This record gives sequence, structure tokens and C-alpha cells, in this order.
Amino acid sequence: MELILVRHGNTFQSGDKAYWVGAGEDLPLVSTGREQAILLSTAFKKVRFLPQAIYSGPLKRTAEFAEIIINQLQLNTKTIIDHRLNEINYGQWAGLTSQAVCDQFGKTTLENWEQYSKWPTQTTGGWGESEESVIQRIHAFSNDLIHRHAHHEIALAVTSNGCLRYFLKLISGEFEKHIAMKNIKVATGHFCHLTHDGKTWHLKSWNQTPVQML
Repeated sequence: MELILVRHGNTFQSGDKAYWVGAGEDLPLVSTGREQAILLSTAFKKVRFLPQAIYSGPLKRTAEFAEIIINQLQLNTKTIIDHRLNEINYGQWAGLTSQAVCDQFGKTTLENWEQYSKWPTQTTGGWGESEESVIQRIHAFSNDLIHRHAHHEIALAVTSNGCLRYFLKLISGEFEKHIAMKNIKVATGHFCHLTHDGKTWHLKSWNQTPVQML
């Protein structure tokens, strides 16, 4: 089977003060975020890439992005909301700008997460779940897909940047490799492509723009 992972579109307009939004901050897409969903859908149409199932986390920004894809591709399906695709709860970082995170918890703490995916401690972040729990829910979701979909089917999942990177843990060494390459983050509106051959997961592409699909 094939799995397309998508990060939702923009939740801030150009010029807005961006801040950390996690599981507790349910922001909708802004106009550019909706445009990103249309752009990705257009690329899917051109290569005739039509998923049999669309999954999304429960937040507005992911569910709306998924719904736009369904409408643009005229798919006869509904979004399957799966809470295992929810964003990380960023605890004390939520609602803060990156500069404010640096000021309150230290620049190294922020850099450790953004560059190396090292979680802050309870005193430097107090995030709402553990890294292990995120890894477990991603593995559980992925295992369910394997049993739910035939080998020729395509599933698409819309989620958020914090948890999305942990899909790399499905393939031995890829998480560490992408950290070393400084390519662990997925930009808004970008996609990743995984396949499962009946035994193991394989990574086809990571953090790709819609244009790179064509």
C-alpha cells in the first residue's frame, strides 16, 4: 500500500505574529492555507493519484485541509478523523512566539527540538505527553492501515509537523538520517510518501512540494 502524509496548510497570514500551536490550540486555516490544499490537490489530479481513504487529526486545520482535498478530487469518501494523528501538546510553549520560548526556557532548549527533535524537560516545556506516547500512537495508526487497506490502495493522512516526523521511525535509521540532514521538519502544504510491501515500510520521499510530484 501507499501512504501519503500531508502537513496542513498555513494558520498564520504573512505579517501575523506566529506562535506555537499544539493540540490545545485549534486554529483554522487562513486563505493561503486553503490555497495550499488546492495546489496539492491539483498536483494529485495531474498524476492521477486518487486515495481510497483520507485520514485526518481532529484539529480544524487538518480536518479542513483534508476536506478540501476530498472536494477538489471529487472523491466519494468522507474524512476519517483519527486522534492518533493529533498534534503534540506543547504545554508551556503553547501560545508563545519562538523568541518568548528562548527567553523563558533558553535558546538551547528550542534549538534542541527544532534541530534534533530532543524533547524539553518538564521544567523547560512541560509538554502534555511523552515522546514515547507519540511514537506509540504513530506505530498503532500505521499498523491499522496495513490491516485495513489492500496492497494496491492509497491512503492519505493529514497531520501536523510535531507528530508527522515520527513516521520516520517506521523505517530503521531514517529518523536519525533526516536529523543529520537537517530535513526532519515538513513545511506547511508539503507531503511525504511511504510504501508498505507487505513486510516493511519504505520511504519514497520526504517534505516534498506539490510541484515535485509532477
